[in-house]
Amino acid sequence: MINTCSFCDPETIAKQEIVVSGSVRVLYPRKPIISANVMIMPVRCVEHIQDLSDDEIKDMFSIVKKLFLSFKDIYGITGYNFFANDGRVAGQHVPHMHFHFYGRSEDEAVDPFDVLGDKDRYQNRPRMPEDEYRKNIDQIKNSLLSQ
Repeated sequence: MINTCSFCDPETIAKQEIVVSGSVRVLYPRKPIISANVMIMPVRCVEHIQDLSDDEIKDMFSIVKKLFLSFKDIYGITGYNFFANDGRVAGQHVPHMHFHFYGRSEDEAVDPFDVLGDKDRYQNRPRMPEDEYRKNIDQIKNSLLSQ
């Protein structure tokens, strides 16, 4: 069987991967809602949270702690949203279980949930310029690797 998961596609991994830590991968979205936005998923392609192993769950929460510290340093966040859309009815678009992580702060310019709640705004948001995109990936990666 050929895997058609876009998160497992070698081109996606080459362009979007920030880091692999244990059994999890952190990707930077092609069209991030805000700069402090990543997706955390198991390297192994599974569709639902209940399919995760205990080690994958442990590794995910470990990277969340590190992401908070990195994003606090890079973006000045003081909080975050960490959530999953599990199942098609819940809004899961890619059949590879993943969590969304949005770094939040008191003085944020954009509330990510305002964008998510506006279908037209969400679907028509622009791609980040490539140089800014690469800079964000490198900055997050270097911060995570220095911990």
